[in-house]
Amino acid sequence: MRILIFLTLFFSNIIISQNVDIYSRIDKHSNNNRYVKAAEIAENYLKNNPKDVEVLWRLSRAHFDIADNSEDPSVHKENYYPAFEYANKAVKINPN
Repeated sequence: MRILIFLTLFFSNIIISQNVDIYSRIDKHSNNNRYVKAAEIAENYLKNNPKDVEVLWRLSRAHFDIADNSEDPSVHKENYYPAFEYANKAVKINPN
């Protein structure tokens, strides 16, 4: 029984640290105005973890920031709509 508890805690810590690592990687790029890179990292991560609300929110924010830092209407269209969709998906998964 102790081994089962130990293994559960051990693997939980690995999963949590992986999530924190991906969050910090995305945030690092966003904080340095590298929104496209932040979006790429988030999109790749979501391929295997499509319900990670924190990454969905970060991806939404990256798309918003890409659009917000451009005056090109085509860039707005290409990024504001996905930003809304990712934010909406995150809210549907976790309304809080």
